[in-house]
Amino acid sequence: MDESAAARVITELTLGHLASRCLHVIAEFGVADALGDQPASAGELAARTGINADALGRAMRLLAAHGVFAHRADGYAHTPASRLLRSDHPQSLRAYARMIGMPAIWNAVTNLAHATRTGRPATDSASLFAHFADHPEEASLFNQAMAGKSASVVPAVVEAYDFGRFSRIADIGGGRAHLLRAILDHTPGASGILFELPHVVADAADLDQRPLVRRLGTRVYNGLLRAVCHYRGTDTHGLKAFKREVLLETARRCVLDRDVFARGVPHEWFTYLRAHHPVFLHPEPHGPGFWVVSKYADVQAVSRDSGTYSSFPVAPLEDGDGSTAGAGAKPLIVMDPPEHTRYRKLVNRGFTPRMINALEARIRERAVRILDRAIAKGTCDFVVDVAAELPLEVIAELIGVPNDDRHKLFEWTSQALSLADAGDADPEYFVGEDAVLQAQMEMFAYVQDLCEQRRQDPRDDIMSELIQAELEGNKLSDPELAAFFMFLTAAGNETTRNAATHGLCAFLDDPHEWDKLVQDPEALVASATEEILRWASPVMCLRRNVTSDTELRGHALKAGDKVSVWYVSANRDEEVFENPFHFDIERQPNEHVAFGGGGPHFCLGASLARLELRVLFEELARRVPVLRSLGPPAPLRSNIVGGIKHLPVDLSAMPVPSN
Repeated sequence: MDESAAARVITELTLGHLASRCLHVIAEFGVADALGDQPASAGELAARTGINADALGRAMRLLAAHGVFAHRADGYAHTPASRLLRSDHPQSLRAYARMIGMPAIWNAVTNLAHATRTGRPATDSASLFAHFADHPEEASLFNQAMAGKSASVVPAVVEAYDFGRFSRIADIGGGRAHLLRAILDHTPGASGILFELPHVVADAADLDQRPLVRRLGTRVYNGLLRAVCHYRGTDTHGLKAFKREVLLETARRCVLDRDVFARGVPHEWFTYLRAHHPVFLHPEPHGPGFWVVSKYADVQAVSRDSGTYSSFPVAPLEDGDGSTAGAGAKPLIVMDPPEHTRYRKLVNRGFTPRMINALEARIRERAVRILDRAIAKGTCDFVVDVAAELPLEVIAELIGVPNDDRHKLFEWTSQALSLADAGDADPEYFVGEDAVLQAQMEMFAYVQDLCEQRRQDPRDDIMSELIQAELEGNKLSDPELAAFFMFLTAAGNETTRNAATHGLCAFLDDPHEWDKLVQDPEALVASATEEILRWASPVMCLRRNVTSDTELRGHALKAGDKVSVWYVSANRDEEVFENPFHFDIERQPNEHVAFGGGGPHFCLGASLARLELRVLFEELARRVPVLRSLGPPAPLRSNIVGGIKHLPVDLSAMPVPSN
């Protein structure tokens, strides 16, 4: 890691509220200086600096997870990033890191753009001037870091304030409104981007109760809004109306914008919709629009009424006639009762809780082998090396696919699911409709060969049972068997893979929750599994189709209308979940809808997914007491599947040998 990269690590952490506070503590008390050249434990550092040992331990664990310090078996050691926090470093950022935890700094940040452009000192703020008058050495270091005197550090500092990073409320942290206003001052086009960020222009009907306003303070919040109004040429007197107008306009186009979801779920939009437009008619560019159902109770009501809200076709939201869902035999997901009931009974027996629990020993054996292999590598892509491997191996065994062929399942399902995004899928997976058709033909040929093998040599797997099964006196056809195969492979690996990855991201963001699980995995893993599922919502939404005129929350829905039910929003419903944006592995009760809102389409593999997640995180907690991120997650570009494509991590920190 060179100095530029190290400076970027420090600066990126200033964008997060908790991390910035930890950096402030480390800089304020000179922990980097106290560490010296030899590793030391948190207790030793606490004794040298006079900091509370427990508080310092939490701060060091969080910063080590982000690569600021190295956490080794013999204690904490320096990295290039932490050396920038030493007072004796020629490019020291200690003064800068010390400032970020103080409210006074944000009264001066509006001068950052001017100082960066002109190279003049950034001390023309009265609040900072008084402090720097008493600490001239800090004034010199701060000016050097922020006013362009250090060629290797300042470009990284400025680059780290990429406006795209402010896409979620958590990225702002306390007091960052001034920073956003400074960016408006010197970043071309930034005001247009800021105008589209709904957490900045959120409705103010209950202003004092909104988390962002409580964090920033009403005065700072409204000051930021006035800055936005100024740059947009909007009247600043009608702030409340302005906020409502902007967020509603944003919400009208957010659900179909897959680039938004590629940056993370726009939870602020759904929070606004739940509060003000829980049943919302969303326009579409070339169609009549569709209804967005965002509240928990309504998601359940639609899910459980298959007579009024049909599952056929389960097409993209923009697809008016469902043409993408009509070829070949129908999979379970697009069937309605009684047809759905008859077909589901064919495979229900293999997915009962009793049958799934009997698999625990084999699943645990696989999980241990996969984790030990990843830990031995040290650095790995958690998605590819862990989260995808376990469910693929398990579903391949259940269906009857040889383990060596399991990655074919991943390729086929990923390409097929790309069609769910209406030809606007993630470029990493979308290969064109011709290639998807070719993949479907390959899968169909594979299923035919597999079925022929099972007819000659039946085994204890689901495909053997389906081949022998009869529906109304008839055997299933090859297209029906292929539809079952596709449905089971997609459902069997997508949910668990994405939930596991989102769960690890949540633990990386909140090391305290990981510490709790590490301390007592057996007692907490069950409730942690449920919170991971709520937090992840691997299937964000599904489409339903109105079969007859009806009413929902006072809105008249007509036969033929399209309805989108948003599980990812229902799982953050404030009326159901206390403090829904807090990841709490001890949350009780936790009646989430990650597996659907009930009714006939409740997830067939819910018991299997729960078991896989429970075993995976229990074994991971026993082996890796310290998690370390090596880079941000790469979200899937989809508004249907809440997926993560890649997550680089280091699982080698103080590993405990497996038993």
